[in-house]
Amino acid sequence: MRGEGDRAADERLWAELVSLRHRVVPAPPEAVAAAKAAFAWRGVASAIAALEFDSAVDDDDDLARVRDAGSERRLRFHGRGRLVEVSIVDNGRRLAGRVVPPLAGSMALCYPDGASLSSPLDDLGQFFFDTLRHGTVSLRPVPADPAAGDFETEWVTI
Repeated sequence: MRGEGDRAADERLWAELVSLRHRVVPAPPEAVAAAKAAFAWRGVASAIAALEFDSAVDDDDDLARVRDAGSERRLRFHGRGRLVEVSIVDNGRRLAGRVVPPLAGSMALCYPDGASLSSPLDDLGQFFFDTLRHGTVSLRPVPADPAAGDFETEWVTI
């Protein structure tokens, strides 16, 4: 049997929890959108192409990095038997890349807020984006033949 002291303690605890709930600041909408995009469920057929190389951190030639002073950033992703090689140029405003081996279709450049851009893949598997937003992005080839496989690159910040 619970006494009046237990009930008073319960009421104090409840009042403290309600007070705490009102003091918590919600996460910014951009942070929530980025988190949802990064951890959203992907289709069973989808695979993630892992970031293998990023010249911003992996370049062994420190002199080349100093000499270039950030004019080009190179990324390489590997997954599903394909490479996606990317060069980010013009201070992060343009992106050029290729899928190896080449793939017919298009390349989607995805942002965490759900926005995306599309570029056709040419016969060599090359694609180009002339206007980029700075922030977190992922690349997703959209093959003309669905049997070619579905994959998406890891999210990276440009």
